Amino acid sequence: DLVGGGADIEDGGSVKQSTGWGWGWWAYSAKTTDGGETWQTFTFGNSHDIRIAFGLTVISEDEVWVTAQTENARPLLLHTTDGGQTWQRTYLGGYQYPFSEIDASPSGDVWAGGFRGAIISNHVPCAADFTGDGAVNTQDVLAFLNAWAAGDGSADINGDGSVNTQDVLAFLNAWAAGC
Repeated sequence: DLVGGGADIEDGGSVKQSTGWGWGWWAYSAKTTDGGETWQTFTFGNSHDIRIAFGLTVISEDEVWVTAQTENARPLLLHTTDGGQTWQRTYLGGYQYPFSEIDASPSGDVWAGGFRGAIISNHVPCAADFTGDGAVNTQDVLAFLNAWAAGDGSADINGDGSVNTQDVLAFLNAWAAGC
């Protein structure tokens, strides 16, 4: 089979003939570095809570942006700058529906469009605004700590695939810096 396991692929992209990426349902993700002869599957860090990855934009062999939705219907953006070894998650609180398309540039411009006309542009919400209400305050700390205590994947702030004290430190640093 082309990408393995009979996965439903939603989107794919490449920056050169030999390197390509594919995404789909239940956090299925694959990368090829030999023009599609072989595919390596991988996860988005702590991917057990991702239902589907909708759209992607490949900036370079190392930098990729992905739109996704968690099992509990939380829309989020995933971003890697190291070829998929680690993923930064940005939860898009305040949006009820997921973003299905994304475009980004090497200069950092990001545009994402979603269901029911939702659009974000050039401003990816920061991790410190955990509630997604546009304000960084103690409500964000409480929401983060509740997610962290429950082991929820949304608390994997550093994108290393594990919800642990490193995420608390990363969140508190982001919160102190503000958006």
